[in-house]
Amino acid sequence: MTQRFLLILFLISTLAAKADYRMLSLHEMILEADKIVYGAITEVDSLSFTLNIEGNFTGSEKVLKIQKHQNWTCAWRWASYEVGQRLLLFLTERDGKLHQMGPGNESELPLSGDYAFIQRFAIGALPFDKDLKAETKRYIKPTKHNLCGKDFYGCKIELSKLIDAITTLRVCYEMRLEEDSKSKSYVLICDNQELKHNCQRNEIINWAVKRIEEK
Repeated sequence: MTQRFLLILFLISTLAAKADYRMLSLHEMILEADKIVYGAITEVDSLSFTLNIEGNFTGSEKVLKIQKHQNWTCAWRWASYEVGQRLLLFLTERDGKLHQMGPGNESELPLSGDYAFIQRFAIGALPFDKDLKAETKRYIKPTKHNLCGKDFYGCKIELSKLIDAITTLRVCYEMRLEEDSKSKSYVLICDNQELKHNCQRNEIINWAVKRIEEK
């Protein structure tokens, strides 16, 4: 009876701690991550994995040890961690360790060949168009994909376009906290005409800029 009570208490406290969780959008992860890297898993243990880095947007590390996503009621990883899996990761530093940005596993993008796969909730529809009185179409339609022998439902995009978007957006915007430290804003710090040109050549940049302007 005591063990059952403690288990129930643990589940309630865990859900309560995550009750206010909101899925992060792709542009938020790009602009707010402490580290952004991509590469292949070389080691896996019970709590973490080691990534051999192929591309690093925020530093010069060649290898990083990263805490694994912990499955919970509302967010399960699409497949178990395995050596050889390639990922693009948006990470936050906490207690001297690198963690996923949110408990929804949206900050861990599987890679396959020349493509990246983004959870459908992290790259949704564009802002509401008040003139047309209808929601504008998605740039990228989410579909079901087979990754590591498991189903992944999300958006397939060219890795080169995502890399370009990450680089461009981090150069063009700066995230700033308001005085109350509870709200944030993204401030344009590059040439506006150059940004418009980038929006025309890359639909991910265009999507992100529209989401930022929506705020």
